[in-house]
Amino acid sequence: MNTISAAWVLAQKDLRSFLRDKTALVLSILVPIALVSVFGWIMAYAFGGSGGMPKVTLHVADFSQSKQSQQFVDSLKNDASLKVRLVKLLKDGDSVNQDAVQSQLEKLIRDGDANHVLILPSDMEQQIAEDRIPQFNLLRDPGRAMEEQVIQIALIQTSAQVFGGFFFTDAMQRMLTKQGMDTQTIGLIRTWMTDIGSTMDTFYENSNSGSDVPANHDDQGEDQPDIRESETKSENEPDQVAEQPTTNSHDAGESMLGLMEELMPIETKDISPPNRGKQVTYQQAQSVAGMTVMMLLFALTSCGSVLLTEREEGTLKRLFSQPISWNAILLGKFLFVLIIGLGQMAILFTYGEWMFRVGLFRDPITLIVLSLSWVVAGAAFGMFLAAISRSSKQAESLASLLILMMAALGGCWFPLQMMNLPTLLDTVCRSTMTYWAMTGFQNMLWNQLSWHDTKILQALGWQWCWAAVLTLGAIVFFRRNYCRG
Repeated sequence: MNTISAAWVLAQKDLRSFLRDKTALVLSILVPIALVSVFGWIMAYAFGGSGGMPKVTLHVADFSQSKQSQQFVDSLKNDASLKVRLVKLLKDGDSVNQDAVQSQLEKLIRDGDANHVLILPSDMEQQIAEDRIPQFNLLRDPGRAMEEQVIQIALIQTSAQVFGGFFFTDAMQRMLTKQGMDTQTIGLIRTWMTDIGSTMDTFYENSNSGSDVPANHDDQGEDQPDIRESETKSENEPDQVAEQPTTNSHDAGESMLGLMEELMPIETKDISPPNRGKQVTYQQAQSVAGMTVMMLLFALTSCGSVLLTEREEGTLKRLFSQPISWNAILLGKFLFVLIIGLGQMAILFTYGEWMFRVGLFRDPITLIVLSLSWVVAGAAFGMFLAAISRSSKQAESLASLLILMMAALGGCWFPLQMMNLPTLLDTVCRSTMTYWAMTGFQNMLWNQLSWHDTKILQALGWQWCWAAVLTLGAIVFFRRNYCRG
């Protein structure tokens, strides 16, 4: 028999073996279909789908409690990029206790319950009456820089809509004052911009009513000659313009951000969780924790498959013939998987800390409690799959399907907090064991919470519930599939 014929015979043998395992055959077809469905579902909300970028949550504390502040909040709620949540204010009688509320708002950010809190000033109504943009305060978590950019754009758009023509006039006056321009020149420019703003308001009002606005080139204010004279003087200095360096796209982006910050009179205050290093980013912490949680499941499932291997090779029967209980055999395999899981998790976290400095070992006790809980849950998952599978191929196919689905739904790849999930999908995500593992690690890394905090205790409780259910299932199916006959 030549080489080609021998290869064809071997291929036929393997093909017959594969087709005989009906469960593995069906899973090989269903796994890609299920993964495409789940990933498409999740990605639609991770990157906005047809609805654009996910909304950014902005908490608002209204110290003004006026008609103008209510109008501003209503306009913010209509912004497609924001999810506005009003903060209930603490009151002493009829007045708001601003010091107590300030502490309350800072605690929201410090505990991770809010990332950005906008404070509307108590004298907002008076500032608007004086044709001034109100001085806002923004409490922020400095780790959420990308979300802050979305909030800045939304605030500028809302302010331009609510405050009308004096928004850009007031913003220009503040910028020119900051640059050192004299008061008289600023006054001339402000008058000129006010005239233009009034003309634009009239134009838009007429456009909305359907009437035509005739062009009026002869109506010139008395201050316009002074502006043109100033522009003429600037045009007589071509050498200075020519010496300016060309800016690249990165510099242009920074300039645009600087301009946005100048437009809005916002005083910001950074509120970071205690002991979180400034170098720690959400993306790095998410990647280290998420990939460790997911890859540990693959490793523990592979180790759990040692039961299938020993049964297929006949060595399991030899163990059953020894004077030991069947439960001892299952417990021994479980301890083996547990030891391997703890070792691998230690290696992955040590490498992640060395590579990215995400602060994993800042609180060793919390890290140990979270890691041990997840390894126990993962080991129970691996033993359960081995107990219910009929062959190694079945276990591999089923593991790939379940682990990748749980990784996507549980937030191992993308923080679910950044997505606008519908109620049904959010419930599905919360029902996965990976969701609670990620919740625990995120609270430890992002918010610097300890193991005895309520949020982490909740995550630990759900992981141990999963571990108990899966362990019980592993025992039942081990006795049914391995110990009979």
